[in-house]
Amino acid sequence: GSAAVVLKRSDDAERDGDRVYAVIEGCASAQSKQDSDGLADAVHEAAAAAIAEAEADTSSIGYIELSSPGQSALAEAELLGLSAAYGDTGENHCALGSIKTHIGETFAASGLAGLVRAALCVSQRYIPATPVWNGRASASSASPFYVPAESRPWFSEGIRRASVSGVGPDGAAFNVIVAEPSRSPAANVAETAASGPYVIPVAGADIDELERGLNQL
Repeated sequence: GSAAVVLKRSDDAERDGDRVYAVIEGCASAQSKQDSDGLADAVHEAAAAAIAEAEADTSSIGYIELSSPGQSALAEAELLGLSAAYGDTGENHCALGSIKTHIGETFAASGLAGLVRAALCVSQRYIPATPVWNGRASASSASPFYVPAESRPWFSEGIRRASVSGVGPDGAAFNVIVAEPSRSPAANVAETAASGPYVIPVAGADIDELERGLNQL
């Protein structure tokens, strides 16, 4: 697969009137040994460092884009490391998901695909459902994580933030914190109206009439 993003200083983007999907507030990486315990430590280190750089409270992070969903050793290590970084709050406020459950493995493009998805989540203020989940949702019963069974609007009293987690079989771990861009109330209304989605009903007495209706759109 392939993916691309355009990065620009947030001040410059606002000055130029660019449409901003998300603001990168923090990013970090860590390297460990190639065993599950070492990788979990690296995931913890990268996540904690990214959160610290973003100066964000973990309670403000409502979505995490995972690198390795499922039951693999990488998935277990990723979940353990993130649980250590976020702590046991006793409240399930942070959704887990992965673009891989929708489009499959994209190999070299996986990280950017996850970043794009997280940016769209905070921009559109939406938590997407995870249709296929074979692993655990948390490392403990008190974990803040849950797996959304249905897509829903992302309600929040503060700034919406998401985390993108990346792990590799070589023991590398990465983490990026993205936040929704600041908008004026007028810009919120205008952007929501411009971005849709729109419902365009088309009806027909039979398949031929329905096709004619669709062709006339």
